Amino acid sequence: MTTEYNIQAKVRLLINWLCLILLFVITGCKETVPSRSISEREFHYADRLSALSIDKTGYWIGGETGVIWHINGDERKRYYTGLDRIYDVERDPAHPNQIWIASRNAGLQLWNIAADTLLHQLTYDIPSKGSRYSPYDITITAKHLYVATSQGLFSMPISQPQQGLTLLYPIKATSATQCCEPFLVNNLCPVDDKWLFAATQAGVISINLHTQKTELRHKGENIRKVAFYDGHLCILSDNQLTIENINGADSKHFPLPQSVLSFYKAGSTYYFITSSRILLSDNLERFVSIPLRNNVPDNPHRIAIADDGNGFSILLTKNALWRIPHHLGIFNANPPVVAACRMGNDLIYVNNQHELFRQKADELIAKKVYDFEDDELPKEMFADGEDIYYYTANNQVFRLNIGEQYLINQLFKRPQLLTQPRTRITSMALLSHENKLLLGVQDYLLSVDCRNGKTDTVKSMNNRYITAFHQSQESGKIYISTLNHGVFVSKGKQVERIAGTEHMVFVNSLCTYNSPRPRLLLLTNHYLQIQGADSIRTDGSNQIFCINDSIVYTIPEMGIHKYKIKNNRLYDCGSFFDDIHFNAQAAFSLNNTLYIGSDLGVIQLTPDKEEAAKWVTFDNKAPSLQLIGIILFTMMSIIGIILFSYRRHKTLTYRQLQLSKDDLRHRLKALAGLKDRLTENEQNTLEAISNEIETINISSQSLRANNELFANLSARIARLNRDTALQMVKFLNEQIDRIQQYEVYECSQMIHDSEEARSTDNIEIIIEQCKKNEVCLNHIQEIKERLDKFYRSTEDTLVLSGLNDGMRERLQHIQEATKQLTIAEVYSDFIVVKEQYENIFTPKGLKVIRDYISTNIVELQRLKGYEEMAESLLNELQTIEKDIDNRDRIVLLRLLQTIDNRITQIKYLNTLQQLIEEYTTIHDNIKKENEERRMKKFHSKLFADIDSATRDVTDQIAQILEQFFISFATTDKEVCQEIFHFTSVNSQQVRVLILLLAMPRVKRTLLPGMLGIYGNLNPVVSRLYHSKIGDNKTLLDEYCKRNTSSIVNYITKLSE
Repeated sequence: MTTEYNIQAKVRLLINWLCLILLFVITGCKETVPSRSISEREFHYADRLSALSIDKTGYWIGGETGVIWHINGDERKRYYTGLDRIYDVERDPAHPNQIWIASRNAGLQLWNIAADTLLHQLTYDIPSKGSRYSPYDITITAKHLYVATSQGLFSMPISQPQQGLTLLYPIKATSATQCCEPFLVNNLCPVDDKWLFAATQAGVISINLHTQKTELRHKGENIRKVAFYDGHLCILSDNQLTIENINGADSKHFPLPQSVLSFYKAGSTYYFITSSRILLSDNLERFVSIPLRNNVPDNPHRIAIADDGNGFSILLTKNALWRIPHHLGIFNANPPVVAACRMGNDLIYVNNQHELFRQKADELIAKKVYDFEDDELPKEMFADGEDIYYYTANNQVFRLNIGEQYLINQLFKRPQLLTQPRTRITSMALLSHENKLLLGVQDYLLSVDCRNGKTDTVKSMNNRYITAFHQSQESGKIYISTLNHGVFVSKGKQVERIAGTEHMVFVNSLCTYNSPRPRLLLLTNHYLQIQGADSIRTDGSNQIFCINDSIVYTIPEMGIHKYKIKNNRLYDCGSFFDDIHFNAQAAFSLNNTLYIGSDLGVIQLTPDKEEAAKWVTFDNKAPSLQLIGIILFTMMSIIGIILFSYRRHKTLTYRQLQLSKDDLRHRLKALAGLKDRLTENEQNTLEAISNEIETINISSQSLRANNELFANLSARIARLNRDTALQMVKFLNEQIDRIQQYEVYECSQMIHDSEEARSTDNIEIIIEQCKKNEVCLNHIQEIKERLDKFYRSTEDTLVLSGLNDGMRERLQHIQEATKQLTIAEVYSDFIVVKEQYENIFTPKGLKVIRDYISTNIVELQRLKGYEEMAESLLNELQTIEKDIDNRDRIVLLRLLQTIDNRITQIKYLNTLQQLIEEYTTIHDNIKKENEERRMKKFHSKLFADIDSATRDVTDQIAQILEQFFISFATTDKEVCQEIFHFTSVNSQQVRVLILLLAMPRVKRTLLPGMLGIYGNLNPVVSRLYHSKIGDNKTLLDEYCKRNTSSIVNYITKLSE
């Protein structure tokens, strides 16, 4: 069918393209998308963690298994309490060697710190629950101790702890009902010893500590946490933060993007914690999501410290601790600045994204002016006029003339290579008045001409490793520090060593002060010193800056350190921004102000006003050269296409109309083949359409008229064709749906062929395809049904050699092979499986089963130990043997599988008996030998000897235990999972139970050694006898009545 060349459509297309180009021009700025990072430090622990709390000497970490750590700087102490999950740890303010511990289902407890251990002193009960309640949060004020628990809010006079805990909320009608019903209090928030707020399941409890007036706010809401920040109360519910005054007035509600477990605020940033992410916000409107590498503990209460006193906040996850700096670049996200310098009154910066920025000295905005290539990133740079001199990691020294316009710089400015030393460049200095660069390279000094790159060696500095340069603005002297040879001064062509520095080593940086009689200030790896005067220790700093001849800044690994010079003595003034990494190569001073690059951008630091430091804003929006090129190319292409299309239009018009007429004839011919199936009315319509097609004159009629006629005829043919093909298409669609239900190799090709046939609208092709599909579908369905039947029949059945061995593997192989091969190719494997399945029901198959039963009857008669279980199994086999001819073979094989497993269990237990006896013999011999020694070994050392001597035996015991548990979990799944709730052989109760089944009268003191454990398992045995067996005695007896051959019969006897 022809397509009309519509002039109006062409015009609309051109307008759309022009609008799109205009949009590209407007938005065509290249802007770097910042990465999201909070620069956290992660500290891993071997145990699962649950709680975090701070005190005056560090902070406490609680574990899920009762382990407690105290962290004070780099010192870490570990204590074991034997409790369950720790919710909170608080040091007693009046007795620093006492701590209060909140633990799951163990009540509030007071412990004494004795060296590296904790000694339990007292547990505080509450009415009706005793010590079986869970405290979540402890707060100690001047007079009282308050504790949030699972049963409500309690208090106790801190000076009279013997009075015990008193319920504050909820207030019950009678003392008899107190503490019986749960009332969850999540956390406590004291405010200036005047107020106490508590987050509960029913709202926020507000207590005036002076008047003892108590009220409930936000009634009916489940409050997760309440905190006090910046004079306001912050209340967290599931997905909302409410901020209000301390008296509850002026409430403001802020919806959160998802449900939050906890939160805290550091500076102006809110940290909302979910199970696997942190949501950060500085205005409670926009949120940035940061994923956690480990989830936070389940049901958390105290998992964060907003400020550890060192500029960091602490966050607890299940197995690690995150130390998060307060200064985050998450909202401005400036890339780290790696180099910087002055350019007259302008400032130049380079970040690790290879972007060059230029800033006016009286402004705080730096604009992007250039993009370096990947291998041209400066490490250190200087500027003279509009020229920038820098060297790269490849030891290449470049000169770049840079202007203020990004587009001009990017199109017309390129770095010029001046020189490339063979060894590593260690430092650089620019002598503007001499048009020279001084390069400190490994073990010598180079002088480079800035105009032509000519390089000379300063011979007097050969074999000296240059670490830094300093140029005195007043005298013009160049001071040069070396690694091992002291400090030199250069003026003109003379280079001399400064007296008294001959033995100075590891000088990282230097500068002068006290004009016009300058004094030399040196920075080594360990000291900051005034030559010939005072020195002060400063480890790990690598750059020094002196401002106003009195203020000195050094740049350590983290933060900025400040010193003052007074009467030629150095005074330590502390450090600033300890949570930020600054780059010493990206720092300089201008107009008594220090500009220094960091991982968060550039900070502008004024002496004695460090807390009011200003940050430079980086504007990285710049035109994209690639996009401009694409726009120009697109415009030229569009114009060319339009001209070409117009020129070809007249030539193609006639050909298009002729092709449309031929297409109508072809479509009509296909319907003519179905003429016998058409009604008389449809046959007349077909004849009329054919006559109209032949009468069309494509040369005499106008283009519009021909197109309208073709469209009318095409619609009439389509309606006629639709009625005929509708039923066949519907049937083909049903076949496609059926094919998609099977995962076999032929399906993709059948679907492809069917969709191609359907898309042709050719009724003959559709009919032929339907026939092919039906044959294939019947064949596939038959094979699949038989395979499913075979697979179900082999499930949980006993595998016997010569009967059904390998059958299940062959079925799985066929299932997978049908996805890679055709049905015909895997049919031979199907025949093998089919014959093997039929063999089960033959006399030959019955003989194999009889032989197995006979063999096991004989084996059970000879089997020693567990006589009741063996006799019951023997009776079952003899019963089966008598009426084996009347039993269904598949059901019989499933029954025999269970019997086989239980016979194997007896064998496992007999093997365990032998191993236990062998272990006992070795154990007794070693103890006897130890008694005969003059220097006896005790406790862990003796255990180590026994463990080493019995390693082979205990390894075998562990292997048998695992095999027995797998078998037991199969034959007695109801007892294992639903009654005992055993899930793994790693459980101590599981392993002890199996050992007791093997030898009930084994010495309990030997059990830990058999399991490779140093300790006492009597509590495990006691809980096993009482909690597992004793408490479930009725259920176990009923189970044993139904399963007389089960090993559970012997488990019930253990508690007798």
